[in-house]
Amino acid sequence: MKPRRTTSPRLSQAVDAWVAAKLRGQRWGKRSEIRARDDLRRFVGAAGNKAVSRVGAVYMREYLDRLGAMALASQKSRWATVVEFLRWCWRRGWCAGVPSDLVDPDELPWRGARARRLMGRGKVQLSGTDEVLKYLEAANEWPNPDERVATKLPVLTGMSAGEIVHLHVRDVDFTGGWLWVRSEGCIGQGWDPKTAARASAVPMPPELLADLRALVRGYPDQAYLLRPRTNLTRAHKTLWLVERVKQTCKDAGVTVVTTHGLRGTAASLVTAMGMTRTDVGSFLRHAKGDGRTAHDRYMGEPERRASLTLLKPEACGTNYRIAKS
Repeated sequence: MKPRRTTSPRLSQAVDAWVAAKLRGQRWGKRSEIRARDDLRRFVGAAGNKAVSRVGAVYMREYLDRLGAMALASQKSRWATVVEFLRWCWRRGWCAGVPSDLVDPDELPWRGARARRLMGRGKVQLSGTDEVLKYLEAANEWPNPDERVATKLPVLTGMSAGEIVHLHVRDVDFTGGWLWVRSEGCIGQGWDPKTAARASAVPMPPELLADLRALVRGYPDQAYLLRPRTNLTRAHKTLWLVERVKQTCKDAGVTVVTTHGLRGTAASLVTAMGMTRTDVGSFLRHAKGDGRTAHDRYMGEPERRASLTLLKPEACGTNYRIAKS
């Protein structure tokens, strides 16, 4: 049914109303709110007093032109945020149609086979079981438990770099066998998971049990799990983790990947083990429960082909396990 037209608010008012509605639904964390506001700030520009009903094809094409200096993947991501916002406005009856629908799909710069090749599909992943096992063996060679935990967590659990470096001693639950990903707002650090779905429990890998016990022993609950030895009240920076992941790849003689590439590797592994797309989305703690984000961001065509041969459980024995969430 076509939404009933109502008085159209200004763009700035509509943005505030949309963000408030998303937060009421508890689907976002603080980082998602900041990112969405930034995306829509670029869209609104100096036209904050413009009525939503006055946004048309010309305005949308001008916005596309403003995005032109960005990477194609970034343009696509920001356009998706704007489209979701405009569809919400249409459902509220603030505009006769969805303004983004007035732009021909062929005008979108990230469309077409050539653009998809330029854009790629997610981050580079470890390719094959052999590389995964070599990586884990190299990670075991780090001299300190924080380095071993940091380099193995992304591929064993699919956790992101931000989630890993912001773990606290209180987040390690040996009784339940969980690592808790949650907001730091209660202790004033200002870091939040990207979405409400990311604030959840992650199965604790048995391979890391001894190192995790060493990291929490004798430290208060509010202490960071991965902390510089010169300052125990601060977390290691994300760059610290990224550098150690890359060095581990070099030491193992495998494809050099980022921490996000290891997150994608974990997604490929559990897909090869038989997880459905929806289960992979839950494993990665994505807000969309149907697994579309996991499929689009982590399981592109090259990764789907690779996952067919990525994991051979009979060859791995008990040396490599990923617990289903």
